[in-house]
Parts: sequence; C-alpha cells; structure tokens
Amino acid sequence: MSVQPIQNRALFFLLYVLAFLTSSCALTPPVQEMSNARQTISAAHEAQAEVYAPKHLTEAERFMTLASEAMESGDYLSARDYAVEAQQHAIKARQQAVSKQNN
Repeated sequence: MSVQPIQNRALFFLLYVLAFLTSSCALTPPVQEMSNARQTISAAHEAQAEVYAPKHLTEAERFMTLASEAMESGDYLSARDYAVEAQQHAIKARQQAVSKQNN
C-alpha cells in the first residue's frame, strides 16, 4: 500500500473537518450578538443619543433591523455581522451623547 493515497485521504478528511467547523458558526443563531446590540442601543437611548447623536443612533437601529430580518430568514452569518455593526454604531452614539452632555 502506497503512502500517497493515505496522505490524500488524511488531507481530504482534514479539509472536510475544517469546512464543517467554519460553517458551523453560520448554523447557530447569533443570540449573544443580538442581545449585546439591543442592550447597547438601549444604553444609547438612555444617554439621549436621539438628541445628541442621532446619525449614529439611526445607523445602529438600521443595522439592528437588518440583523433581525437576516435572523428571521435564517441567514445567521449576516445577522451576526449586522448585529455587531449595530452595536458599534450604538457605542459611538452613546459616547457622543455623553461627551456632548458633559461639555
């Protein structure tokens, strides 16, 4: 028995396992990311971001809507990306609101 076919099968198996592991992230709903985004948007509202940072808050809410729609359609990878983007905009909105209130 040649060593080459065994190496080829081992390589194929390894590639199969790696493909499965990287795709499994897209199989699970991004519950934590969605929750984080919602909480951060809520914190931005509490800091009156609709008054002091409306552009960032609007973007956060837009991305949250996109995340929710992607989640409902089963596109968990996009939902995760949108939720992270929503959280980042909400963080900016809250920071800007707090900064403007302190000045």
